[in-house]
Amino acid sequence: MPSFLPHFIPVSRILLLLCAFSVIPVRAQAEDAAPLPDIYVIAPTPVAGSGLPLEETARSVHVIPADSDSGNNLVDTIHARISSLTINDVQNNPYQKDVQLRGFTASPLLGSPQGLAFYQNGTRINEIFGDVIQWDNIPEFAVHSLQVLPGGDAVFGLNALGGALVMTMKNAFNYPHTYSFSAGGGSFGQTHNVAEYARISSDKKWGVYAGGTYFQEDGWRDFSPTEVTQGYVDLTHRTDRLQWSGNLSWNRSELVGNGPAPESLLMGLGRSAVYTHPDRTENDMIMFSSQANYQANNKLSFQVNAHYRQRQRDTLNGDEYEAGICEDGGNYYLSAEEEEECLEAAEDEDDNPLNDENGNQVMLDSRLRDGNNNVFEVGTDLDSLREALEDRLGVDEFESGDDEVDTDTATIEQIIDDTEFVIGALNTSTTESDDIGFSAQATYEDRFGGRDFSVIGGISFDRGTVDYISGTTLGRLTSTRGVDSLNFNVVTAGQEAEEEEEDEYEAEDEDVPTQLEATQSHFGAFFTSNYHIREDLIANLNGRFNMADVELKDKRGTALNGDHSFSRFNPGASILWRYDPLLSLYGRYAESNRAPTAAELTCADPDAPCRLPNAFLADPPLEQVENRTFEVGMRGSYRGKNPWSWYANAYHSTNRNDIIFVAADIIGTGYFDNVGRTRRIGGEIGIQGRFGAVDYYAHYSHIRAQFRTSFTSPCGGDDDDDGDAEMDDDARTCAASKNDYLPSIPRNSIKAGFMVNFSPKFAVGMESQIASSQYLRGDEANELPAIKGHGILNMKARYAISKSVLLTLDIRNLLDIEYQTFGIVAEPEVPIEGIDGYEEDNRFVGPGAPLSVFVRLKAMF
Repeated sequence: MPSFLPHFIPVSRILLLLCAFSVIPVRAQAEDAAPLPDIYVIAPTPVAGSGLPLEETARSVHVIPADSDSGNNLVDTIHARISSLTINDVQNNPYQKDVQLRGFTASPLLGSPQGLAFYQNGTRINEIFGDVIQWDNIPEFAVHSLQVLPGGDAVFGLNALGGALVMTMKNAFNYPHTYSFSAGGGSFGQTHNVAEYARISSDKKWGVYAGGTYFQEDGWRDFSPTEVTQGYVDLTHRTDRLQWSGNLSWNRSELVGNGPAPESLLMGLGRSAVYTHPDRTENDMIMFSSQANYQANNKLSFQVNAHYRQRQRDTLNGDEYEAGICEDGGNYYLSAEEEEECLEAAEDEDDNPLNDENGNQVMLDSRLRDGNNNVFEVGTDLDSLREALEDRLGVDEFESGDDEVDTDTATIEQIIDDTEFVIGALNTSTTESDDIGFSAQATYEDRFGGRDFSVIGGISFDRGTVDYISGTTLGRLTSTRGVDSLNFNVVTAGQEAEEEEEDEYEAEDEDVPTQLEATQSHFGAFFTSNYHIREDLIANLNGRFNMADVELKDKRGTALNGDHSFSRFNPGASILWRYDPLLSLYGRYAESNRAPTAAELTCADPDAPCRLPNAFLADPPLEQVENRTFEVGMRGSYRGKNPWSWYANAYHSTNRNDIIFVAADIIGTGYFDNVGRTRRIGGEIGIQGRFGAVDYYAHYSHIRAQFRTSFTSPCGGDDDDDGDAEMDDDARTCAASKNDYLPSIPRNSIKAGFMVNFSPKFAVGMESQIASSQYLRGDEANELPAIKGHGILNMKARYAISKSVLLTLDIRNLLDIEYQTFGIVAEPEVPIEGIDGYEEDNRFVGPGAPLSVFVRLKAMF
């Protein structure tokens, strides 16, 4: 047992986990049998081709069959099996998790430092705007297998700092059924249905696969419903020399994930409580892609891939808005300024903070008006004013308990104070994108000097246009900390006047509406070559030239305009010695790079911090991130009666000019900056196999992810009486020093489980996931207490009712352990009263899901 475990998880729970493993058999499933390296072929490039046997690959590779029978989503499937892959459940939504592979991130959240390249049938699915990964846009039910390639990689292009994930999708020739249907559900009102169909023509040359899924749940946290509809169709044609496929995938989803909340709020109200709501993301996506593989002769083949994709993402986030009401002779104004400054601003027509629901300007020399455009004056009758406010706010009634309010002379301020009115904000954004791309490569295999030799060379090009609009609408904060819209849109003071006179403006408020058009182009040229120096010694040389162009056009002025270009050649090399089946040794070196995204390039000024993703500003340029990775490892396998395989590796990965979101003096705001070097040093070890009817696996990962350059960051103030560091107004920033740890990355993780077949029909099983502590995001200086480590236990069972009908049971977090997977330093702006134990602090955490049970019935014919 590693010595670090007692420091981050109670010993009693560790013992309970071990006892559970010793007495409870684990699920058995044919497709989940421990994968042995020599039965898989690995894609050496993003474009599908002849492939490379895993036993000839000089790197760490994980091949994971899709877990479609259990109904697990893609993220949960890979998380369960890969020790170096951890999850930050930032939004507490099954389709909005941050995935970290060796400390590099694939996230759906704009502004996250993306460090992984993701491919679906050879098509890059990192979005053109922000390089984010929208997990709900991936038709999980149609995934045939997933290859996870940890470690920096030159050949897989931009963002492959921490490696690549490569999905092979289902088609009629690799799908073993004619049709299938599954229906499942369980905790949190979840419903998950999948239908699939496949047919091969009588001449075996044509095949069609089609499938669709519908997922819906209420969510285990308050106000967190989710609905996802996905579809996927594949048409494949095969001849002796040619294989061609055309695929169509689409998604429509509404995801609500209400994110981190203050620790004391969760302790007072329970893990399901949310801080503010709603936090909704609506995604619509359609993509057509096509792949072709032509075998010219027994030595030369050509592979081509092309795609076209349309996406639209709409977000809505509710929060407090720091605004109030000031009075000037019976006229009332909403402003974020103090009253004196507000009145001064009211005398200037150019200072214009509001638009109405129709987009028309509401000048500050006008008054607040009701739904009938009547001005609210000092002498306004209380009943009519209350009625107007009820109509505007969408509430049934205002209850008054203040006898001093005079119905003849009451002001808006008195009524709002009397009804405990708190101004809120709805931050909105719309992102529309169209992108097109293609890739082509040639594969040549022959013998040179009496030894096997292969070389692959190719090019790729992607181009996309994005229209991004964001803004803020004023609202009313409800008793549950939700926000009801008031239909007033916030604009920046002085914006309109400068737009008219100079066609540009300088943003002075983080809630400035943004309208940005971004055009991004990515070009790559790559090669990889394998040569058998001798039968047991294989050398590889590879490289890729990347060029990225980001053109920004400000559609409200010129401040955001810019044209940024980045280019780099990344080399790579490796060598593999296959001593015998039980022992192979390898070493590899790779370089890779990441170009700054439009989101980062427009929020990079320390003097004008922003709140993402709602405000982009004119900023200084950023440098591209450059990665260098060294890795050594060993592995082996035994293919006898009780087959097993093992692996161990160590790696050293350094980012130069790394880009992170640096916190500013105002908590919750910040800017992107090149912070110098960051380094990730770690190692992994694992074993998997089968003994009789028992399948087993155990994987351990250790990583030290540290800053190698000092920079300014938020940090804690003086310790309180309990010894815990707290933030205060006078100590919001300090220096993050060399060797401080990167936040949100657990240093140690363990994935382990046993699987037993009681009979061909029945199996029961368990798996454990353990992670050590991690620092809060925004606490790069490591001054605040870390989030504690955790361990959870999942139980699974399956019963084959017949050859065609399968029943599965999935119990997650069996011991109902309360744990956290994410933390962030944030400002508690929303007033909260009446909750026992609640204290206003800056520690916001993302709780892990409680005990949950899901049942699934699948029919296959």
